[in-house]
Formats: sequence, structure tokens, C-alpha cells
Amino acid sequence: MSQPPAYTIATDFSVDESSNLTGRSTVRTANLDTELTNISAFVSSMRTNIALIQADDGTIKDDAVDLPTLAPDVITYITTNGNGWFASDTGAVNAMVVTLSPAATSLTNGMFVVADIKLTNTGTGVTLNVNSLGAKAVVLDGAGTLPSIGQLTIGTFYGFQYDSSADKFQIVFSGDSLTQAASASASATAAATSATNSAASYDLFDDRFLGSKSADVSVDNDGDALLDGAMYWNTTSNVMKVYDLGTTTWLTIKPTSSEQTAINTVSGIASDVTAVSAKATEIGRLGTTDAVADMAILGTADVVTDMNVLATADVVSDMNTLGTADVVTDMNVLATADVVTDMNVLGTADVVTDMNTLGTAGNVTAMSNCSDSIANINTTSTNIASVNTTATNISQVSNFANVYKIDSSDPVSSLDEGDLVFNTTSNKMRVYNGAAWQDVSPTSTTNVFGTLSVAGQSDIVADSATDTLTIAGGGGTTVTTNAGSDTLTISSTAESAFKTLSVAGQSDIVADSSTDTLTFAGAGATSITTNAGADTITISSTAGASVGLVLALG
Repeated sequence: MSQPPAYTIATDFSVDESSNLTGRSTVRTANLDTELTNISAFVSSMRTNIALIQADDGTIKDDAVDLPTLAPDVITYITTNGNGWFASDTGAVNAMVVTLSPAATSLTNGMFVVADIKLTNTGTGVTLNVNSLGAKAVVLDGAGTLPSIGQLTIGTFYGFQYDSSADKFQIVFSGDSLTQAASASASATAAATSATNSAASYDLFDDRFLGSKSADVSVDNDGDALLDGAMYWNTTSNVMKVYDLGTTTWLTIKPTSSEQTAINTVSGIASDVTAVSAKATEIGRLGTTDAVADMAILGTADVVTDMNVLATADVVSDMNTLGTADVVTDMNVLATADVVTDMNVLGTADVVTDMNTLGTAGNVTAMSNCSDSIANINTTSTNIASVNTTATNISQVSNFANVYKIDSSDPVSSLDEGDLVFNTTSNKMRVYNGAAWQDVSPTSTTNVFGTLSVAGQSDIVADSATDTLTIAGGGGTTVTTNAGSDTLTISSTAESAFKTLSVAGQSDIVADSSTDTLTFAGAGATSITTNAGADTITISSTAGASVGLVLALG
């Protein structure tokens, strides 16, 4: 149990008593409650602590005092004159030795020995040998718990009690416990003093506040004369009353006339006060510097006029609509810089006229329909050039819509020759020939080609839609295909470089094959030179000024 809290007087009732208004005490009941609470807590704690050491008959409670709580001089007396003795330890570490004088002749059960320790223990197996009667183990309690290393400290006094049944010495106190005992004794003295002071304070308070009474009294709770400023709670009229020693009368504590007027005013608006109390958080916000500044602006004549307009039923209804979550979100969007700029544009006279036109019932319905298709509208706006082109050719567009259809089955009405349909069931494109629908896909029975004609050759005629046209090379001609680029290449692999060379007055030179070689030879003063890079043959004369001939083959 902790020490009881110190009683602190919270209120100087003499000050309250001297503060009289029109002859009535201004003692505050809240202060009385605080004072009574402090006294109650202190007295309750004191009663609890006293009950730990005092029996109901006023004597010290059994087992309330043990050896460590005895004063040091009492311990000294017991060890000197009782069944114990004192001697200094002269032994080695972990092996204490004491020699008592007068000498102990035997170890008796309960025998006390007090010794100051020579060396701090370095192990748990500590022994004590008294007057060479044999080394006995030292334990901490009746369970035989061994002391921990360093627990018996050098220079400290320890009390040992012999337990004959266990043949061991048990540590019953140490110098530390003696110090604690002295401290406890001092605390108990202080507590007793505090209790005395508390009792005096309580008596003083009891003389000032008499508690609950059904009628005025002439003496205090102790039967003594009433003090000036004494108070009590009248349970009959449920009022607090204070004693005026000057007039020897009890006065009802009540507000002054001006205070009562204020109370009556507040009472008349109790519902308003309750409503304001429920808005404590909002009122706290209104008390900020910024809010006060804003309210000063709101108090100007122009703003008051505007607020009167805002207070009309129609405007209130509109503001309720504006206060919904969706509208608040929209207004936050409208407050952005770009939107504000746009609204300035919208505020021009021409745009206002246009908006009035848009506000008609028919246009509102149309715009609502547009809002449901805003994604398509946005797509259209990004392709406005194409839209304008389409608009100028709307008749063709309409005609195309009539000609081309997509359906799960072939249409059966409003058909014209040349109408097209993509049948989603058969995944085929079909055309109406004026009498029936027929396939126009690669799976149709129409031949891919009809007739191929080559001059001087017989015609090639397709026998069916699956007939294959084969292109073959002949002689020095090769045919190659490239499926990736969809190309067919026809080339010659054996074409003669020349066929016949004729020179006047000379026989013709005829190429016998594609590998035949034409050889130029010079005679007399004529030389022949070639240039492979320029693909040229030069024939020149080396004698005289004859003109050379250059033959270029390319």
C-alpha cells in the first residue's frame, strides 16, 4: 500500500466569505465539492493504511511488526542481550567464520548471529562456522534457496538464524533491510503527522460546512457556536444557505437581481441555447481569425441585402439542391482556372442568347440523349473533317446503307439488284442478282478466269472454279514465284549475246550458241583496246593520222 496523498487545501473560504454582494456570501459550491473530494480521498487512504497495523481494539495488529521493521537500536539490543550474538567475519571468501564472546557452546534452534561480512561471496555455496561448531550452509529462506553471487556484500551487517531441522543458517535481515526499516519508521511518523494535520483540517472544514440539514441550526456539528460564513444544504427548499454572524441569521445563496434577470433571459431561450450547444464544433470554427474577418464582411449593408435575397424560399430551395454531394463535386470542377475562363466566355450576350435557346424543353431532351453518347460524340469531334465530307454526300451514304447490310440471314424485302449482305451465320459475302442471293466469296462457283488468249496460240479455257493456270518456262526461259511478295518472274537463261554481224564485202559472222564469243583482231597498223569498266572497244591506227574507231557495247 502506497503512502496516502498529502491533503492540500484547495479553497480559502475566508476569501469567499469576505466577497459579499448585497450582504450575501459568494461561496462557490464547486469549491466545496472539490474540498470534500480531497478530504475524502485522504481520509480513505489513511483509514486503509491504519487498518494494516492497528487491530480493532486499538493495539498493534498481529504480525504487523517483523524483524526488518525494528529500529536498529532494538536489533542491537536483541543481539547483545537476547539469544543472539555479534562478531565480525574473519573467514575466507564463501566461508564465513565468527567467534562469539561469550562463546557459544552449541547451536540451538532459533539462535541469532549478527556479523559484518569480510568478503563479498563469489559463489552460491556460502557457509558460516560459529565458534568452530562446524561450517553450516547459508540459505535465504526455509525452502533452502542459495544466495546469488555477490548478494552478501563486504562490510554489510547480516542477521543469521539457525534452523536445527535443516542444520542451516537462514539470512533474516541485512544492513539494507535495517536502512529500509528506519525509512519505513520515518514514513510512518510522517504519515501520523499528516493524519493529525488532516484531522485538524477536516475539523476546520466540518465547522465551515455542516452538510445537509432540513432546517436552520444554531450550533455546528460539534455543538460549538456557528462561525461566520458557515454553510449547509437545506434539503427542504433545496438551496445552499450561509450563516451571517453579524445578523446571526441564515441567508439563502442566490444570484443578484441583475444576475437573476440574465438567468431569466437565458431560461427564455433555453431551446436556442441547447441548439447552439449542439453546434459547439461549428462555433469553434467561427471563432477563428479568418472566420471573424469574413463575418465582418458579411455584416456590410450590401452583403446583408444580398443575404436577404438568398433567404427567399426559391433561393433556399436552389441552395439545398446545390448542397448535394454530386453538385458540390461539380462546383469544385467549375472552380478550376480553365473552367472559370470558359464561364467568362459563356457569360457574353451572344452565348447567353444561345444558351436560352438550348434551354428549351426539346433541346434539353436532345442534350440529355447526347450525354448518354458522349464517348461517340468525342470520337466524332476528333474526325470532324470526315463528318463534314459525309454530310455533303449524305445521299450517297443513305444509298449505301440501303445497298449494304449485315445480318444473320439473307434479307427478303426491299431488295434491288446489286444489294450486298454479309451473312454472319455462314460468314460469306452475298449479292442479290435480281432474283436470288448468290455468294461473292472465294468459295463461290464462279471461275477465277474464263479464257486466256495468246496470238498464234490456242486459247486456255477454265473448266471449273477449281481449275489451275500453270505457267511454264521453255528453252532458255525460267519462271520463279515469291509467295511472300505475291510475284511471278519470267527470265531468260540462254539468250545469245549477238546473232549476226555483217560487214560489207565480207562474210557474215553468225552466233552458233549463247556461249559463242565474238573476237576482234587488229591487222597492220591497227590496234584494238578494251575497257571493261566502261564497256568499250577502241580501234585505232598506230601509223599515220588516221582516225580511230571506238565501238561501245552496252
